[in-house]
Amino acid sequence: MLTKVVEAIAATFGPYCEVVLHDLTRPERSIVAIANGHVTGRRPGDSLSDTELYDMAAEDPRRDVVIGYRSHTTDGRPMRSTTIFFRDADGHPVTVLGINIDLSLARALHEQTSYLLDDSRGRKQAPIRPGGVRNLMAELMAEALRRTNKAVGQLDRNDRVQVARYLEEHGAFVVRGSVSQAARMLGVSRVAMYTYIDEARQQIRAEADAGERTERSSIQQREVS
Repeated sequence: MLTKVVEAIAATFGPYCEVVLHDLTRPERSIVAIANGHVTGRRPGDSLSDTELYDMAAEDPRRDVVIGYRSHTTDGRPMRSTTIFFRDADGHPVTVLGINIDLSLARALHEQTSYLLDDSRGRKQAPIRPGGVRNLMAELMAEALRRTNKAVGQLDRNDRVQVARYLEEHGAFVVRGSVSQAARMLGVSRVAMYTYIDEARQQIRAEADAGERTERSSIQQREVS
């Protein structure tokens, strides 16, 4: 049944959307169905690549869906991903449906459009320095910590979620390896860091949805009056 879902989602979103179905009872060759496998270069019979998400689901039986998180292909192309876990009667994850959208084309189009519409493009831009990505993460992390008014060792869970939110809102997790770097800076595991990022993204989405509802309500009130 789920193999039809794999085909339907891929056909709906096109060739840049990979949809993959995993059987977790055989992790060494977990992929049982995949559409648009060229996105990541995987095929049926390959193994589960992101075991940390599986560990998160195994540890927390309430975590069945992880929506819209950032990920990357092995060659560094950015993706937007969603993972859905299906459990057996005992609550153990046994099947995973993954959706991975390659953002490289969308990002290239966005950058080209931004360039064409940028009236300041004649200004001289400083080149990116070696190690600039690491420096950027360090700068963003320093500012995020400054906003908590606490040292790293004093942060509680909510503080770490707010740090993750600041980093997410400033694009810190676009770069490959940034989650591991942030985890090291906070002194937490990658699994824990992904949990904080997921909660931060849920907060961002909830606030965006609330803002949209408020705007729609305001429009409707103006139309009535």
